[in-house]
Amino acid sequence: MMKLCVLILCVVGAYGHVLPNVERIVNGLTATSGQFPYQASLRDVPNRHFCGGAIIGVNLVLTAAHCTYLRRASDILVVVGTTTITGTPYVHEVESVVNHEAWNPQVIANDIALVKLKRPVTLGSNVKVIQLETSEISDGTSSVVSGWGLTSINGEHATNLQYLRSTIMNYVECRKRQPPSTIDFVKPFNICGINRAGYGVCNEDSGGPLAANGKLVGVVSWSNECGDGCWVVTTQARLDPRIVGGENAPIGFFPYQASIKENGKHICNGVIVKSSAVITTAHCVNRKAVLSLSVLVGTIQLSQGGTSHSVKEVKIHEQYNSYNLKNDIAVVKLLSDIVLTSEAYPIPIGTTFVSDDVKCVLSGWGYQQTSGILSDYLQYVFLKTISISECSKKLGTKIEQSQLCTFTRMGEGPCQKDSGSPLVGDGFLIGIVSWGKPCAAGYPDVYIRISYYEDWLLKNAY
Repeated sequence: MMKLCVLILCVVGAYGHVLPNVERIVNGLTATSGQFPYQASLRDVPNRHFCGGAIIGVNLVLTAAHCTYLRRASDILVVVGTTTITGTPYVHEVESVVNHEAWNPQVIANDIALVKLKRPVTLGSNVKVIQLETSEISDGTSSVVSGWGLTSINGEHATNLQYLRSTIMNYVECRKRQPPSTIDFVKPFNICGINRAGYGVCNEDSGGPLAANGKLVGVVSWSNECGDGCWVVTTQARLDPRIVGGENAPIGFFPYQASIKENGKHICNGVIVKSSAVITTAHCVNRKAVLSLSVLVGTIQLSQGGTSHSVKEVKIHEQYNSYNLKNDIAVVKLLSDIVLTSEAYPIPIGTTFVSDDVKCVLSGWGYQQTSGILSDYLQYVFLKTISISECSKKLGTKIEQSQLCTFTRMGEGPCQKDSGSPLVGDGFLIGIVSWGKPCAAGYPDVYIRISYYEDWLLKNAY
């Protein structure tokens, strides 16, 4: 199972317990512009920083539950794209806050929360989505924590974003280092970050991201003393999602997702790339009557919610080959523009060649197994790209430069009616499902490589 680690920092709790201190990086280094583009600052309405966060989706920020559970969504602002505590280049209002259903402030258990923004962030060099780590974190793993907070227990706020490199420690060793007053707060699902004394987190670093190997492994929760060199991280069991036999997607995680329908029935997936245009595969819409087609957006359920749009025009790639599915790409133009919200929003297209062994996420509605049970809820799965040569060898057929392949293991991957589903890496659309050997049968799946069609898309979709 994938784990999401939540870094626990110092907090003074209620109920008569003196809990560990909360929040800032002591003796850290000053971050440069764009070094931690996934960093977010949670502020109160007078624009005062109170916690950190990590951008994990274009409209989602992950933070610690103790930062948000006593606050109304309307009282929180999220600032991204800056390294200074006073900077406000991109200020976002909050639509809702979801604290973990098992969050317990008395013992700081399940200290994790999702902050949903009213409008998506604008991605760029200083604002990027960080991927969640999908595997167990090993002892001794090098990590980096970043945040704004007090420079010491009685100090001032750090003016500039600070960061500190640390090492991950397991639950057993972590408990050994805790004083008797806090040892019960360290649970079997916890891990720790460690540095030497005088270095660590302090007040108002809470919710700040802990990253390892470029992936998010935790958010700051608590420590014993500011800069005491040892902090606790709680782990959160992940979903093990698969489109075949997969898990339901959370609301707002995939705002670019669309369902292509014929006479009101789902036939394929699509991707919002503009308020007036959706990308899908050519074989989904080839020879379909335009008046029979509609596009559903803004929902994770096929049976309810979202808005339906009539189709104005379908543009099939001029060199589409229905026999071998080369150039299997199409643009669906809508009769009316999509009203952009946090649940319906375009995704930027990838413009660089994606190499092998790149982690990505696939989402879609489709059959959950070969028996033909169509999922009502949007499903998603984490995958990895593989090389063209490896894909060709495994499938026993030639794969073109215009195509992209993924493979993890048998039982994970797309199925029928997942065609057109978006494959996303680092916040960019890198592929759409074209074909494969159904369903998740232990063979690679083939996608249309979006970067290959950049010029065609700019001409026909934008």
